[in-house]
Amino acid sequence: MTHATCWKLICVTMVLHASPPKAVGIIPSFSAGWRLSEERFVKKLGWFDNLKLRASWGQLGNNSIGNYEWQAVYAATQYVFGNKKVSGLGMSSFSNYDLEWETTSITDFGLDFSVLNSRLTGTIDYYNKVTDGILYNPTLSPTLSYFGSPRQNIAEVTNRGFEVTLGWQDHIKDFTYGVSANFSFNKNEVSKYKGKLVREWKQDANGKWTYHTNLVKSPPVAMNVSWKGI
Repeated sequence: MTHATCWKLICVTMVLHASPPKAVGIIPSFSAGWRLSEERFVKKLGWFDNLKLRASWGQLGNNSIGNYEWQAVYAATQYVFGNKKVSGLGMSSFSNYDLEWETTSITDFGLDFSVLNSRLTGTIDYYNKVTDGILYNPTLSPTLSYFGSPRQNIAEVTNRGFEVTLGWQDHIKDFTYGVSANFSFNKNEVSKYKGKLVREWKQDANGKWTYHTNLVKSPPVAMNVSWKGI
């Protein structure tokens, strides 16, 4: 179910989704704009044909997984009974009743402008995109190798940066032409994995340095390096 309400350059949207085990997911979004070129103090400058500030915040929801991945699964298996191997039914995957939607929150601030009789146009945007509760199947201990790991919300990825687009459109008699250029910078990083992100060196009592991280499929040590001081 989706509901949207707008007042001039202000819009509010609410999307309601329902899926187990967390029955309801509310996905909101907000946007607002201010056309400065229609304000008296900007018109007095005489520089801009169009000048607009934009701001928005919104969320996206993702539950693109199986319908029953939050439940325990049973499958045919074999076990020892009376010193004989017999067939039976056993649990093959753990349940996770705390499974939730994977959500992406996006914040954006923008500026649109045009000058010189709208021949020169430009757009500047700064964005911050955070994907939280990423759905993933972590690796289990080797002692539980028979079982499939339950789907969990265990990671967060942050993506932020800015984009600048400039364009020029003009004509020479009957010949019309246009050119544009785009500049962008983006930083993408894993900001959480199984709780707080761990990436650090630690020194033990013997002076050996060990690198610890939880960005691996099996914990906890990625490598061991030792050296002597100069």
